Amino acid sequence: MWHRTTERNTQGHQRVARIGIAWLVLAIVVSVALTATACALLLPDREPAILSRPGEVTTVTVSTQQYSGSRQVSVTPVLSEAQQLTTTAVGTITEVMFTGGTLNSGTAIMRVDDNPVVALHTDVPLYRDLALDMTGADVQALNRELGRLGLFAQHGGDPESNRYTWTTQMAVQSLMVGAGIGDGYDGATLALRNVVWLPDQSDTVSNWQPRRGHSLAPGAVIGTIAGTLTRLDVAGIAASAQPRVLIVAGVTVTLPAEKTNIEDRKALDQVQASDQYRQQIGSATGSAASSPDGSSSGSGIQPLAATLSLDKPIEVLRVPAAAVFGLDGTTGCVASASKSIPVSVVGSELGVSLVTLDGGASNFPSTVDIGSAITGHQCK
Repeated sequence: MWHRTTERNTQGHQRVARIGIAWLVLAIVVSVALTATACALLLPDREPAILSRPGEVTTVTVSTQQYSGSRQVSVTPVLSEAQQLTTTAVGTITEVMFTGGTLNSGTAIMRVDDNPVVALHTDVPLYRDLALDMTGADVQALNRELGRLGLFAQHGGDPESNRYTWTTQMAVQSLMVGAGIGDGYDGATLALRNVVWLPDQSDTVSNWQPRRGHSLAPGAVIGTIAGTLTRLDVAGIAASAQPRVLIVAGVTVTLPAEKTNIEDRKALDQVQASDQYRQQIGSATGSAASSPDGSSSGSGIQPLAATLSLDKPIEVLRVPAAAVFGLDGTTGCVASASKSIPVSVVGSELGVSLVTLDGGASNFPSTVDIGSAITGHQCK
């Protein structure tokens, strides 16, 4: 009996102990929760360290690179006024050897009354028959062109002479015999009826008129010469202190320093002689508008795609675009070590400005200032 009573008492005490521990744990949890709530309500907010703002960056390290300035540009050809091609030959056209397109100096183009007519360029237009011992600027121009065609080389003589010499006679004979004038021709006289004057060494001819069997009256128009290329205007660029290379119509020419156009005759002749230029421009020249100075551009002539780059690559400094201040056109300043440095902006790439300094790469700083570090700086 005593044992049962003792066991019941022991079990009762254990239950009371477990209940007490549970209430104690609950009290601790509630206390912690109330404390945390009070802290959250009463203590000031503090930003977690991971979200705190970093300090302002006011200096950045910069680098250099080689820069060629290569870019795609648009080039507009400016042409002289188109002109008519005429002949003094009179009679019946017995043969046609040229049918239109590019006409080169020294080319036989037709026969009139069975006599050949040759296209010939001279610096001075031919306006009279020329004969042995005659002198003049037109004779000198004839000698110069015969020399360029290689007809003086086989006979010697001076292609710059202003006299119709024996060498001129032999060169004229070679020219006309090559055109089929006949074995009896000695070259002592160059008759105007046997020559059609070309303004340039090579001209594009459209509206070609000669037809076999047709008759020619004095001064007959036989075709139209497209305007000669007199200038190439490069659009959307500024003049540069350094010469640049322009690749247009497959031809590489030089764009001079401080220029946005090309007027050099040799360069223009190279472009004009290219197949790409002839294909793109030749068909449009007939409808090109004339400018007050007699040149043509614009309405019938489409700009040419070209590539422009520096004549020689230069070393440039890469700086953040935001580091350049006081920008006026392509000139501005950067700051380094709190000092303003004048620069010229030559290009840009995705938020980076490419600049040069007076004195070249030897004066490039290793860092530049940005943000508030350039506030108040003057660019002079």
